[in-house]
Amino acid sequence: MFLQVDLFNILWFFVLLKLLQTALLSLPVPTFDNSQEIYPLVIVSSSEYINGVLQRLIRWDAVYFSSLFVSGPRFEHEWVFGPLWVSLVRFVSNWLLPSSISPILVGIVISNILHLTSALLLFRLTTALYGVKFAMKSTVLFLFSAQGIFMMAPYSENLATALSFLALLLINSKSRWLYLLSTVPLIGAFWTRSNTLVLGTVYLYDFIIKRSPLALVCGLTLALGSLASLYAPYVEYCPGRPWCDSMLPSLYHFAQGEYWNVGLFKYWTLNNLPNFLLGAPVIVLQVLAIKRYYKEHTSLAITNALFLLMITTLAHVQIIIRVSGFLPLTQWYLAEELGHKRGQGWILYNCSWLVIGTLLYSAFLPPA
Repeated sequence: MFLQVDLFNILWFFVLLKLLQTALLSLPVPTFDNSQEIYPLVIVSSSEYINGVLQRLIRWDAVYFSSLFVSGPRFEHEWVFGPLWVSLVRFVSNWLLPSSISPILVGIVISNILHLTSALLLFRLTTALYGVKFAMKSTVLFLFSAQGIFMMAPYSENLATALSFLALLLINSKSRWLYLLSTVPLIGAFWTRSNTLVLGTVYLYDFIIKRSPLALVCGLTLALGSLASLYAPYVEYCPGRPWCDSMLPSLYHFAQGEYWNVGLFKYWTLNNLPNFLLGAPVIVLQVLAIKRYYKEHTSLAITNALFLLMITTLAHVQIIIRVSGFLPLTQWYLAEELGHKRGQGWILYNCSWLVIGTLLYSAFLPPA
């Protein structure tokens, strides 16, 4: 059980973070792009300050989510966004709240609730492995990580992170039933953000190294749950599209390559060098965490390494800043290094980028 003082401290740091981000979003930063005006927020207050802050949260992918929360995916390129996050916000908006409340506002509120939920789950997981004091350090560092503003905006990362931490908590329990149940949040995490599928490596490791039949069952269940995501777009568009006749007819895979230029080494161009430089600190941090925990948490270290390989060779590498939070090794590494000069340097980077990233996001500037 959480100690009352620990829960209070996490809530205090969470509120402090949101107040800082709100203050940064209120600064009069020039906007590079006005795409967010296509889907304006419903006015929720007579205060121009509040409405202005909320409006500045609609940037980059949040512009797409503004449409998806209302009508769901209508075009092929919109299927790259995980359906579970969109479905959750639409369900709450359409069935649980008055129609006068803007779905994008609902998405913002739910995203922030899930950010706090992720922090509490990380605290619980870390406490079980390392104790309360270390868990508090890890949780605070998680809250003030470089992910920053993306954990406040109506993005899907917070749902994917919360489900991933829940799955890891169940996997690390001593109960076989809870271990088996961990496939449910992991399937949900995949349906939210596909990169979380790398957590299936934990099952593979337990099956090969520990000879666990239960891990095989969980791995096969996760695979089936992931393949089930192909059904809805196939029914929607097939036959008639080039990807329909593929051995594995995945609209997600097709749309990523066709509309978002995602593919093996496609991002390795001179023009994208600045994006590699933006992601470099987080890449280095990942490598250090993998090296530190390879013997202690081998399966998670392998998972981190696989994730890092995928991001750097297949994806838009700068997104590593916002999508890597579902793996806890970096937070544990930073908590361990907190008392050393190198660790303090990393904390300075995280806090600095939290501020810089928020201002860049507010101005509709990269990284997205």
